[in-house]
Amino acid sequence: MASKFSHLPDISTIQPDRLIKYRVSEDRFSAEVLLPGLSYTDFDQKIGGKVHLPSLAKICECVRSVAFTKGFTYFSERHRKTGVVVFVVCQLFSFTREAHYLRKWNNFGLNKPQRFLLHLSQAGKTSYTTNIDWFDSNNKKIGNFLTKHVAVDEKTRRPVALPEYFFKDIQSHFANIQTQTMEKVELPKIPSKAFCLNVKALYSDCDENDHVNQSIYLEWCSDVASEVAVNGHFSFFKKHTEFYPLKSMEMYYNGEGLLKDELAVNVWECETDNACLLFAIQKESSIIFHMKMTFYKDEQDTSTSGVTSKM
Repeated sequence: MASKFSHLPDISTIQPDRLIKYRVSEDRFSAEVLLPGLSYTDFDQKIGGKVHLPSLAKICECVRSVAFTKGFTYFSERHRKTGVVVFVVCQLFSFTREAHYLRKWNNFGLNKPQRFLLHLSQAGKTSYTTNIDWFDSNNKKIGNFLTKHVAVDEKTRRPVALPEYFFKDIQSHFANIQTQTMEKVELPKIPSKAFCLNVKALYSDCDENDHVNQSIYLEWCSDVASEVAVNGHFSFFKKHTEFYPLKSMEMYYNGEGLLKDELAVNVWECETDNACLLFAIQKESSIIFHMKMTFYKDEQDTSTSGVTSKM
């Protein structure tokens, strides 16, 4: 898709008083965000100074927050004093091989800006999908974040219709892009061979919507997968799983984890691909989150140095 900002000056030249720079298109359906660089806490030294999974989720969340609060998809109008909040229902994070080599020593600091291009990629009655392309400090695309959101009543936790003004000029926007979204899939069946880690949701795990933040799910999944790997129970993974080059994460949120909930985090290998892991987080007997994580198998690096068209 041709960017709605390609005819404008480079984003790094605007808003000289801001570290995080942004702009939103006139129709509110595209945005561009420039982070000044990744922070020290984004990198995890125990995995060779790579950006770890919880930070990836928070970076994506940060970019959306900047764009949303500055007008993207009419977010502020839709949520100011309306009692409506937004829940993420599913996400697909995809990465190039180059993303694996984004490390503290080569991408930390204010001289290593990260650029993100956003656009609305699908809209329904109560939900919509956003697409984010991630470009590193060399302006090379290294990742993509596809996220489906649903508007929810803060008290009832039930979906509510998007306002009429949300759809103003939307057809003109969609005429110039390939619409993309995600649909929920069947819940996985947790096999008897799955490994399990029991956790309890703490205050620091919860966000402004009073439920466990999405980044915490990734932290728990990383912990249980690495525990299993280092103890020799996987056929492909032998070390902390975040040492390996990640290709994609397909995530589905089927319920809410709340403060003091006791949850079970399950992991097992995919039947047909041992470089693929499946996860399911249970609250009592119900699965509230599940994920498929796929790695590049032909390019292991354990050193310390599915999008769908609109259905």
